[in-house]
Amino acid sequence: MPGDDDEEVENGLFVSLVIPEGAVAGVDSLTFQYGDDGGQEFEVLIPEGSVAGDVLRIQVGERDLTTPTSDGDSSKANAKSPKSSLLEELGGGESDESSPIGSSKSAGNDDIEVVRLGDGTVLKLGSSQKQTQGQGDGDGTSVMVWPAGRILAETLTSNLGIEFLNDIIKKSDGDPIRCLEVGSGLGVCGLALAHALSAVDGAKPQCEVLLTDLCVNALNENIQRNPPPSPNVRVSAGSHTWGNALQFKTDEFKLIIGADLIYDSKKPFGPLLSTIYQQLDRENGVVVLAVRWRKPDLERCFFAQAEEKGLVFELWPSFVNSEFSNRCPCKLSWEEYGNPQCEASNEYFHNRKVMVDGKLLPFSGITEVDMEKMSANEYLSFEESQIQLLTGRFSDAKNRKKLRLN
Repeated sequence: MPGDDDEEVENGLFVSLVIPEGAVAGVDSLTFQYGDDGGQEFEVLIPEGSVAGDVLRIQVGERDLTTPTSDGDSSKANAKSPKSSLLEELGGGESDESSPIGSSKSAGNDDIEVVRLGDGTVLKLGSSQKQTQGQGDGDGTSVMVWPAGRILAETLTSNLGIEFLNDIIKKSDGDPIRCLEVGSGLGVCGLALAHALSAVDGAKPQCEVLLTDLCVNALNENIQRNPPPSPNVRVSAGSHTWGNALQFKTDEFKLIIGADLIYDSKKPFGPLLSTIYQQLDRENGVVVLAVRWRKPDLERCFFAQAEEKGLVFELWPSFVNSEFSNRCPCKLSWEEYGNPQCEASNEYFHNRKVMVDGKLLPFSGITEVDMEKMSANEYLSFEESQIQLLTGRFSDAKNRKKLRLN
């Protein structure tokens, strides 16, 4: 079907497609034409969880940023960067990420995004028009759900996540379970955690999930839209800047979660580490981070700095051996991922294949041109192949290093 309208948003060109009655999510596809001279035909698989009337926003290209502005300036600094392979991009520098693929918008309100959790629950998440007001250093990434957030939300509400939370509750001896999400954005992970805590077996202690970000307008609205099913679980939101003390809590948190928190490797990691270090229960607390690697040579510094503080991260063992391993297959440690000195990492990037326009290509050679050829599902698979879930706990980092060297 043709696109209902073309949209130009910031530096992206988008086409909006309305899912028709009778279409089956995950099975049927939508087709549209885009481009000059009649346009080229494209096909997009309808994402899981979508229903008739939902609006899909598909990025089809970028604006020509070299077009003269109102004052006649046409700087070469705005020209598109040359195409490079994924392996070349691992060396650092700026990251050029497009908006998430596979999300759906609810008809009648383009700000409502539908997310299906691991237990089949559907969250409806809105990005408030007030979301960017008073956001301070906000960069706009908090008004959408990114693939790493979806993976973490699905995992927490899967059998794997429920068992993980059951273990935390057993160790609490009936004490209240206090959980914190940092960099909540629209709150998909924190709300998923609240649903997962509601689903644990047996008697549940009082559980509190605190969602935090610079701006909480959308968070408060989404909490109202998606209340936890158990009265034992309470969800709230609070504005917070990393590195600053929380003014609205008294005890340490048993669980801290976050997704896509270190994507901007040009910013110092100290404030985020300081927040985790200050708020996590040192005896039994655990951090779960969903990481979509972009510039691993820079992002590995986050985990190295954490280890110097005694906060040791490792791959979530149950996750890498679960049903999610088909979507997020990488079992490299954070020390290894994207490290050119690591043979295992080099082998992974050269041997891992991804689908591009129906053809399997080596992961290491994927270029921006290849990414533009990917279907929505191919691009989502490409994204998820670069996502890992890591858990962090306080430990003796020096002793761990000695053991690793031996």
